[in-house]
Amino acid sequence: VFVEDGAEGRLPALLRWLLSARSAFLSGQPFRLSMRAAKGGGTDDEVPFARPLAKKVALVTGAARGIGAETARDMASKGAAVVLAARSTQEIDKIAAEINDAGGQARAIACDVSVYADLVAAVALCNEAFGGVHFLVNNAGVIDPIAHLADADPEEWGAAIDINTKGVFYGLRAALPVMLEQG
Repeated sequence: VFVEDGAEGRLPALLRWLLSARSAFLSGQPFRLSMRAAKGGGTDDEVPFARPLAKKVALVTGAARGIGAETARDMASKGAAVVLAARSTQEIDKIAAEINDAGGQARAIACDVSVYADLVAAVALCNEAFGGVHFLVNNAGVIDPIAHLADADPEEWGAAIDINTKGVFYGLRAALPVMLEQG
C-alpha cells in the first residue's frame, strides 16, 4: 500500500488499522487486533477482531462429526462458546474437550432432535453454562432411507421426517424464545 506523506489523517480508520498491523507484523512486534483499533477508539471490553464471535453462544446440533463438528470447532476458534448436541455423546465429549484444551469454551449434551424436550435441555445448557444462545446451527439430519417408494419402510421414513423436518422446527422453537428475550 502506498501512502502519500501527510495523508494519514485522511485515511479511513480501517486502513490505518491495517497499516499499523502490517508494520507491527513486519517488525516482529506483538500486536493485538481489535475492533476498537479498527473503529479508531472504544472501550477495552469490545470484541477482539481476530475473534469476532467472542461473547456469543452457539448451539450446534449434529455436532458429532462432519459439518456439525467442523462448524463447532470453527465457531469456537472465532471466540464463540459452543454447546455440541448429538445422539452420540462419545464423539461430542471428545470435540468439546479439544475445544476447551485449545482455550475455547464448550459443553456437550446428548440430544435427539426428534425429541423436543432434548432441544429444550440443550438450550437450557446454553443459558446455564454461557448465559444465553445467539446462534442455532440446525445441522442434525439423516439421508436414509434411500429406497424406491414401493420398497421404503414407512417407519424409517417417519424417523427421517422427525429428524430432518420436525427436528429443525423443534430447535427453532426451543431457541427462539431465549433469543427474543435477549434482544
